[in-house]
Amino acid sequence: MEEAVVAAIDDSIPFEVETDASDVALAATLKQNGRPVAFFSRTLQSSEIKYASVEKEAQAIIEA
Repeated sequence: MEEAVVAAIDDSIPFEVETDASDVALAATLKQNGRPVAFFSRTLQSSEIKYASVEKEAQAIIEA
């Protein structure tokens, strides 16, 4: 298993945002050159658990 190392942000390099949503949580990773520079995650509130999968993914993008 490879250890994740958070890299410093370089404003001259484009960013990538990778998101994920499950039945219980949302998550996002901000990357540059495939290396993580920031992370976000949170658990879903009880009302959000009922959302369709596509709505949870959209919420992860909005909150990222």
